[in-house]
Amino acid sequence: MLKSFTFPTAPSECVEPVSTGSSLVSKTACYNIVSLLGRGAFGNVVKCVRISDMKTVAVKMIKNEEPYNLCVKHEYAALSMLKQLDQDKCNIVRWNHIFMDKGYICLEFERLHTSLHDFMGARVKPLSLCEIRPIIQQVAIALLHLQGIGLMHADLKLENIMLVNHPKDPYKVKVIDFGLAVKLSDATVGTYTQSRYYRSPEVLLGLPLTTAIDVWSLGCVTAYLYLGWPLHCGSTEYNMLQSIVETHGALPKNMIQKGVKTSTFFWWNVKTKCWTFKNPEQYQKDSKKEQIPEDLRKIRFPNLDALINVSISVAHSVKV
Repeated sequence: MLKSFTFPTAPSECVEPVSTGSSLVSKTACYNIVSLLGRGAFGNVVKCVRISDMKTVAVKMIKNEEPYNLCVKHEYAALSMLKQLDQDKCNIVRWNHIFMDKGYICLEFERLHTSLHDFMGARVKPLSLCEIRPIIQQVAIALLHLQGIGLMHADLKLENIMLVNHPKDPYKVKVIDFGLAVKLSDATVGTYTQSRYYRSPEVLLGLPLTTAIDVWSLGCVTAYLYLGWPLHCGSTEYNMLQSIVETHGALPKNMIQKGVKTSTFFWWNVKTKCWTFKNPEQYQKDSKKEQIPEDLRKIRFPNLDALINVSISVAHSVKV
């Protein structure tokens, strides 16, 4: 059935406003819309009750219009690859069905509880290490299986890690949202991907991409859960790389030498014969920016070991 689904090249029907109490209909099921779960760049996610079995599901609704339908095609291809996996054992959201109604392309998923982003926002303090470990282990298992089928998630962040049912099964999580997922065989140098606070040095410098970029994002997720705020945050990619260099130390020479965007952030020092990270004034001048890029960090870490000495209550109070 999935292979036979085709996307119209243009809207086949007018897009109708969808609200609580209205319905969606596919060839095999009817859904009552209960509430809005979230809004995204390419569509909304609604909580629905599937009438045939009264099961609660989540439906992602994207307008069947360019460029939105092109984004759905991309996500549909990734979701089809995930069908090879046992999505429950692999800690990946279970995708059930695709259909079209009221001018929307609809993707039906299992209904999960809440994102780590919303969960952290509702807490008084960050998570303890014993709470963080099982979360990271589960996401690492998901990434291992994605690597096994040749797929990068490319947008791992707190918003895309969901608690399955926290009251009944504490800290059981699944990875969601494969809208930016990339097949390893299709990854190209200079691809713009990953949310800024979770963006890897490979993406920032314009290097060949591998599943290592997801592991970097997972490290950023870990730090966020521990601190209660992003480890690397900034208003621009320059700030992000500045934070990375200051916290982790100098990047490997081979990374800097091979990056297609290296000259954006580094300058070649003739005397030392090495690439040197630009200061904010140099970057502003070379990039012809009107203002010096704003550093959003409230706490600067000289190295990763310094995180041990951070007061969790203080770190949480400066959440970005």
